[in-house]
Amino acid sequence: YAQAGMPQLSQTASHPDYAKISKWQFRNITTQAQEGPYNAEWMAEKGFKNVAVVAEQSDWGQTVVSNFTTGLQAKGGKAVFSEMFNRGLQDFRPIITKIARDKPDAVYTGFFYEDGAQFLKQMKQLGVSIPVHSTSAAYNQQLIALAGADAEGMFLTATFLPSSPEPHVQEFVAAWKAKTGQAEPGQFPAQAYDAVNILLAAIERAFPGPTREKVRDELAKTANFPGVTGETSFGPDREPAKKLTKAVVRNGAFVAV
Repeated sequence: YAQAGMPQLSQTASHPDYAKISKWQFRNITTQAQEGPYNAEWMAEKGFKNVAVVAEQSDWGQTVVSNFTTGLQAKGGKAVFSEMFNRGLQDFRPIITKIARDKPDAVYTGFFYEDGAQFLKQMKQLGVSIPVHSTSAAYNQQLIALAGADAEGMFLTATFLPSSPEPHVQEFVAAWKAKTGQAEPGQFPAQAYDAVNILLAAIERAFPGPTREKVRDELAKTANFPGVTGETSFGPDREPAKKLTKAVVRNGAFVAV
């Protein structure tokens, strides 16, 4: 895209340096530079000062650890330890045993739903009841489907909740169910829906005679776009400014706190 001079808007790019590739890269997914400090402040407000951090071994996972830890330190807390794991790990018991031994106030995690479900199930199997918080990456109905009751009480941040009463959100959820025959859409379909509409709006503003450069410039001007994942604005670095929602798994569903 950079070499071709073509605007690129990603709804899932998680690498911290993605938007730094060139002036052509944009994303409408929140990064850990925003989520980490936000979650650290939320947990500090709840009185959690000593927190264990567990994240997948990836560039993204490293940003989960670094941004949260820095944010927690700024609030007077500390990470009692941080543990990385390879995606698809089947046995979290050594990490959970360490959590039980060190007795942190809470656990902050960076994982996707498959690993998240496995982790939560094994936490309950080992009788460890320490509160668990996570990033928006864990937000997926499949986490609840796989973990069942063991997911109850997990806290996380999100940019999209299908239970939102906003009319445009409910219109999207109904259309998704009708088209796919599935339950509520997750965060990534919602972000993809917004990304397409954000780009289409930029193309419309570039008329008449839209060019790649004109579309890119209009994309950069996006401000307060009213999507199903909330309002989206792009900063000078082409990163999104989005409002995060605090959520918890309650009675088998993600609900706003």
